[in-house]
Amino acid sequence: MAYTDEITRRLISVIDYASGLPVHKLIGYARNLNFWIAETRHCLDTIDGYESRYQEMCRAERSYYDEHKDDWQKRRRMGQSPQVQMRSIKAHELKELRRALLSAINRLISRCFHEGFVDAEDLQQIESILGVDFRSIAKNTE
Repeated sequence: MAYTDEITRRLISVIDYASGLPVHKLIGYARNLNFWIAETRHCLDTIDGYESRYQEMCRAERSYYDEHKDDWQKRRRMGQSPQVQMRSIKAHELKELRRALLSAINRLISRCFHEGFVDAEDLQQIESILGVDFRSIAKNTE
């Protein structure tokens, strides 16, 4: 399983759990919302940066093979061949993972907002950190 997939799915699971808690339990997650937002930002960065990290890994492997051609020619004769690392997660899977994560954090933020644990100013700050528009949360209560 890809690291990106694993950490994001675990975070989604925790956020989904927290979103469904009774209000007296939700407050604990709300008080630590900065942590959950930071974790979400980290997962988004991991998702968004996957392709560039993969390309860099491929370039590094190709460069290594080019610099060690003699060694690899010997290895080929022994039945070994250099193979570029395969992607551990596909582009459409990354897109779905990103959508699922943003949907989960939206549910948690919405719940915290409706319980009065997050205000409109907090929403603006969260939007800035995550690069996402959550204004619909506040508009639904006006």
